[in-house]
Amino acid sequence: MKGVSPKKHFALMCNLTKQQQRVKEHKLERLYWECTARCDLSCKNCGTYCRVLPDLSDMPIDDFIHVLENIAKTENAPDVMVVMTGGDPLMRKDVVECGRQIYSHGFPWGISTNGKLLTRELLTQLMAAGMRYVMIRLDGQEYEHNWLCGDRECFAKTQEAIRMVCEEKGLECEVSTCVYQRNFDFLDQLYALIRQLGVKHWKLYTSYPKGKAADNKELQLDSFQLRQLMDFIVKVRKEGVVDAYYGCEGFLGKYEQKVRDGFYECHAGVSYGSLLINGDITGCPNIGHKYAQGSIYEGDEFMDVWNNCFDAFRKREWMHTGICTHCKAFKYCQGNGMHLRADDGDLMMCNYDRLNPR
Repeated sequence: MKGVSPKKHFALMCNLTKQQQRVKEHKLERLYWECTARCDLSCKNCGTYCRVLPDLSDMPIDDFIHVLENIAKTENAPDVMVVMTGGDPLMRKDVVECGRQIYSHGFPWGISTNGKLLTRELLTQLMAAGMRYVMIRLDGQEYEHNWLCGDRECFAKTQEAIRMVCEEKGLECEVSTCVYQRNFDFLDQLYALIRQLGVKHWKLYTSYPKGKAADNKELQLDSFQLRQLMDFIVKVRKEGVVDAYYGCEGFLGKYEQKVRDGFYECHAGVSYGSLLINGDITGCPNIGHKYAQGSIYEGDEFMDVWNNCFDAFRKREWMHTGICTHCKAFKYCQGNGMHLRADDGDLMMCNYDRLNPR
């Protein structure tokens, strides 16, 4: 296999055995709740076309609590992290009450937000309601971040939100950054800002051709830039000040275990599940609706679907087509992340192939 030493090949084989066991057990560890499609931004890399006035209304909290009650019948609630996502959960006026009810049912919970609406008062209320985790996106310094978000005021408010959250010892704060053409040359400066804000966990990821990002070449890195990004993450990790890591955009060959804590693995449908705003039950919110495995609004119970469906997520032989057909890394990669598959099943992007050209 290209770029992989015999020692790493052996480690990959060992990890594959563990991965197969995790698939067999498919223990639910994280549940994403797409609680709203509303968002106060219009980001150029949005994969879901969220907007201020979407077609779908917010999902009632009672509908989601029914799902949690169903999960709690067979799973240990404290072992399942609930993450409110969207859209932006802070667009909901009842977001504090939603968190309080999730917590009262025994589930730890957090939010994924752009941070623009997060005030000190709201943060205090959310923590009192049991919030323990916050993911905030920061896509560059002022010009680059605001350009991608389409909002001139976003950077200042997001920066302050990150600072507030990082000051709270009882919260785990994770910052995510989409690396694209306009912020690529300023990663060192962004890293300095990340340290200044007190961030300990930093997720860097790259766009894939979906949603608004499908036809915007400015959002895509070329192969040379992708390798430079990997080397940058390796450098940051070696310094040990910030836990930087690359997102789940697939198997990376020689960079495996260098840009993440472990080997690549798609958790969707294996340990991560999602409830979408339309009631669909799926693996993660970024996966196309075609791959939904059931719906709570069609009478399906979440755990029945989780335990008896999801073959498309757990049995990946169907992905062994196209560019994957003759790839020697397929058994480790398992066809890449489910969110990188188009509705017709084709792979939209392969970073392993880009890092190791044929």
